[in-house]
Amino acid sequence: MKKLTLKGVLIVSFAVACALLAFYLNIFKGETRVYPRLFYIPVIYSWCVVR
Repeated sequence: MKKLTLKGVLIVSFAVACALLAFYLNIFKGETRVYPRLFYIPVIYSWCVVR
């Protein structure tokens, strides 16, 4: 099993934060559209930082 790193924790936390934001917008604001650009944050972060 690989060792847990700070970079991995940050990527997972960004992904979870984006998912929770999408959940909040859907449940409490009634917004049914999914904004894929929310999920670009962890992808771009992982591409730039975790090389």
